[in-house]
Amino acid sequence: MAYSDLRDFIDTLEKKKELKRISVEVDPFLEITEFADRSVKNNGPALLFEKPRGSRIPVLINAFASMRRMELALEVDSVESVAQRIYEFLEMRMPEGLIGKLKMLPKLAEVGAFFPKMVSSGPCKDIIRRDKFSLNEFPILHCWPQDGGRFITLPMVFSRNPDTGKRNCGCYRMQVYDERTTGMHWQTHSTGRSIIGVY
Repeated sequence: MAYSDLRDFIDTLEKKKELKRISVEVDPFLEITEFADRSVKNNGPALLFEKPRGSRIPVLINAFASMRRMELALEVDSVESVAQRIYEFLEMRMPEGLIGKLKMLPKLAEVGAFFPKMVSSGPCKDIIRRDKFSLNEFPILHCWPQDGGRFITLPMVFSRNPDTGKRNCGCYRMQVYDERTTGMHWQTHSTGRSIIGVY
């Protein structure tokens, strides 16, 4: 993994002059996304809103909104090099003979490192709230004037097929209905939709 956590990546963006801190209070209702939209259209930096109105949690936006920031995130000189590596894995063929198989071992070891590792704990479990939890504590954005409300726009959604146990992790836009309820936008072709049998 390129960075130990999001703070580490933010530090890198700042050192590389790819981040602007916004220290004044800005409203998550339409204002933050207006700043972000103007910034990205003018090739501006990522923005870190330190005081979103109504929340103590800062908002990072446009973190991957340029090729330079994508290269920093992936720790590569060119995003194309990542595309080339993916292509090589997709085009991998069964090697012939013992020498071919031996040459394939480093690639297979690299593939083996791709899979998630099961652990019993981690930083994501440092704070677990089971009582008096409210989504309203988070600066969830209302992005556009005609949106139906506030949306979590790039969440990691984990689902599991109740029959097979097969898991999926995907990004599905989630609309916030109230302090404890969201609705998920699944398109008909999405893996999450098919994995739990929503038809």
